[in-house]
Amino acid sequence: MSTVSEVIHNHHQELARTLHGYVSDLDGSTAMGDPQSLVAFLQGDLLPHAAGEEAYLYPAVDPLVKEYGRPTATMMVDHEYIKRYIAQIAAAVQALATAAPDARAAQQSALQRLCLQLEAILLVHLDKEERVYLPLFEAHLSPEVQQQILDGMHEG
Repeated sequence: MSTVSEVIHNHHQELARTLHGYVSDLDGSTAMGDPQSLVAFLQGDLLPHAAGEEAYLYPAVDPLVKEYGRPTATMMVDHEYIKRYIAQIAAAVQALATAAPDARAAQQSALQRLCLQLEAILLVHLDKEERVYLPLFEAHLSPEVQQQILDGMHEG
């Protein structure tokens, strides 16, 4: 990783850690933390980060993806996360089924958090497909090819 990539990576990690800290404070197991500070972080750090990526990073990366990458690669990363969450949810359900009564609340909370995380990524993933890919699909592929793709998706 180059120095600039490391700086970006480290900033991403810091954003994720900070958000995780706020989420942990709000999960109901402790006092509610500082919701105003959470909003300040979201508006003062996270939104400007996203705006900076859209203004500077993405325009630089677009031609690189076109030349060297795969436009669907990020969607496949989503699928990796979806598969991982499903495995974690299955394990959490198993743990909940065998949990001692005094551990059930914590297990239930862990299961709920995993389900909320899966729901969030799935909703974003589906929206990306419907807003970006399906219009291209409909505009540039014949109905017959569209049907073949749909049939193939349902076979697998």
